[in-house]
Amino acid sequence: MGYELLGAFITFILLPIVIGCFIVFWRMTNQARDELEGFFRSLAARRDREFCPAEGEWPNRTSASVMWTNGDVRFRLDSVGKEGGAKTRLVVWPRSKLLGTLVVSATSGGGRFENSFSVHARPRGFGARILDDRAKKALLAFRQGDDVRVAYRRGRLVLVWPGRETNEARIDEAERVLVELVRAIDASFVHATKAA
Repeated sequence: MGYELLGAFITFILLPIVIGCFIVFWRMTNQARDELEGFFRSLAARRDREFCPAEGEWPNRTSASVMWTNGDVRFRLDSVGKEGGAKTRLVVWPRSKLLGTLVVSATSGGGRFENSFSVHARPRGFGARILDDRAKKALLAFRQGDDVRVAYRRGRLVLVWPGRETNEARIDEAERVLVELVRAIDASFVHATKAA
């Protein structure tokens, strides 16, 4: 008699609650994605940029994105990750390509650049070539206590920060950070070319 009651309890009470929670969670996730896609669509329309809608079905759905050029440099804004781990990503392809990798990650410290970020670069000294004073200042101003990460690899520069960003001023500031880093990469490339 005890197992029948337990089975009935699971079937008629717990199972509907679990299914209901899954449906609510799925709707909330879709609503957040739809809101971000709507923001990207309106941003692209207001600023005369290219909007690429999300494609596919869950769980293989791509993120909506906005693409544009600043001068002759290509940018792409999108979102990566899911639910609470969602992050905004801004990608740029600099004109000049350097051979090396760089990862700049925010730390728990604050104040100066050296206390606020950890820098991992290969080959040795590669980070110093890209992270000049202007680039460091731009990254410090953009951080605002967030878990900001910048990576350069194979001619692609990526800036990532938490959340699905819908603040145009924050997106503009992210673009300014990458413009500073692209400027530093171009200067380093020209310097290396003249030295050779």
